[in-house]
Amino acid sequence: MLHSIYSVSVFCVFLSFDVRRSSTSSNCELACASIAESIPHAFFLRDEGVNTLWDSKQSDVIPACRVEPSNPEEVSIILKATIEEQCHFAIRGGGHSRISGSSNAEKGITVDLKTFNFIEIGKDKKTVRIGGGSVWGDVYRALEKERLMVVGGRVSDVGVGGLTLGGGISFFSNKRGWACDSVTAFEVVLPNTSVQIVTKDSNLDVYWALRGGGNSFGVVTAFHMELFERKPEIWRGMRMYTFDKIPELLAAQHKFVTEVQAQDPDAVAFFPYGYHQPYDLLMSMPTMVHGTHNSNETWPAAFDDFKAIEGIPDSTSIVHKPLSDCTDDVALMNPYGMRTIYQTITYKVSTEVDRKILEIYQEELQPIKSLEGAVPFIIFHPTPAGHTDPMKKNGGNPLGLAGLGPLMIMQTSWMWKNKADDEAFYESNRSIFERATAVAREAGVLVPYIYQNYAWESQDVFAGYGKENQARLKKIQSQIDPDGVFAGGEGLSKGYFKVNMKGKHGNTKAQQTKDEL
Repeated sequence: MLHSIYSVSVFCVFLSFDVRRSSTSSNCELACASIAESIPHAFFLRDEGVNTLWDSKQSDVIPACRVEPSNPEEVSIILKATIEEQCHFAIRGGGHSRISGSSNAEKGITVDLKTFNFIEIGKDKKTVRIGGGSVWGDVYRALEKERLMVVGGRVSDVGVGGLTLGGGISFFSNKRGWACDSVTAFEVVLPNTSVQIVTKDSNLDVYWALRGGGNSFGVVTAFHMELFERKPEIWRGMRMYTFDKIPELLAAQHKFVTEVQAQDPDAVAFFPYGYHQPYDLLMSMPTMVHGTHNSNETWPAAFDDFKAIEGIPDSTSIVHKPLSDCTDDVALMNPYGMRTIYQTITYKVSTEVDRKILEIYQEELQPIKSLEGAVPFIIFHPTPAGHTDPMKKNGGNPLGLAGLGPLMIMQTSWMWKNKADDEAFYESNRSIFERATAVAREAGVLVPYIYQNYAWESQDVFAGYGKENQARLKKIQSQIDPDGVFAGGEGLSKGYFKVNMKGKHGNTKAQQTKDEL
């Protein structure tokens, strides 16, 4: 009886597909049918179920089918089906990527890890096991009940998987490094479809590669991460400033990165500068956090220089509340349903470079500022030595930043409403990125590193890790994935950044961009 039910299910799946599709689509129809027969409870046709994605460009993508596995063995079944039928696929963790197709496969299979949303605290309260489909806000809320914490993301609805595999800047990074540095074990379905727990002792090479090497090494279904004790609450301050305060703000910003954070590692911040369309206003909006200051009425001394700068009236907000709530506040600045592009460069801290980038920004803003829903920002992310020193532990990571700092990660963050305006925003972003890169290079401060989680698809992320680290990543990836399932080009795992390219369809666009830099 059970077999006949499955047969009917598979027959219905075939009927649902458009037979006029390409041979590649036909491969995916066969893979979808195989999955529907093997794990019908996890199978959804492309228009079924809840499939919320942060960037509407991703929502434009229509897969052949979507699957929601509930354990690593089901992920293995799905991976076997895609390999057997040569169907491309994409992995969705938190669904916060802004690159089209990176976590939603056009006419392929979207593997949605939403059921991997568990948070399991170890009996000794030294580590926590976090599902690969979890988001950071849920993680923090679970840990806060036990007065525990982990090095994780700054935005509550960002996925654990994508952030951690890409590095993972945190509000605790100045003392504890990035999220990837706190991972003690990865539960991963490797390209050969085997399910393994990877640690520095069981497989140092793959463990090292997963700590910032992205999604080229398999499907990570759970992360084991170090815990530390702390109260739930943090101090968070925000104040808005008009652009005429830029000289004072950049001076305070430079001192904060080069001096204050070394003296007070509990003080962290990032610095957005942008255009507020409803009020036709250029403004800066520093987001400041302190891990130990206990008042919602006073400022920590670390931010005295910012407090002394006159802000926009009634724009100051200081709170003392749980980290989960503070990351919810940041999430409100990154709403669902917009179209987004990020791009990034890294350079040695330089007030002059910051100033010139903001001048370029104001020029490149003009063609897009009046387009519907325009929210274009430049964001400066300080990366002091406190971030990079912990990157040496447990065999290190591949990012190539260990022992460096202070650095500045500059991010363009363009958000808009309509698909018809895509090219205008792409062009504006491209121009400011190229000009900002030239400014940093001419000043002699440009650093090759490219933060994967803020990179655009044209950037050669792994070249920025350094030749030695890139070569090691390529070797490890080739060893565990000789058929190139998780390689770019003709590989099956589409989207995002790939360590290796398979076949003749290399990442020529990324190579061109790198050569131009």
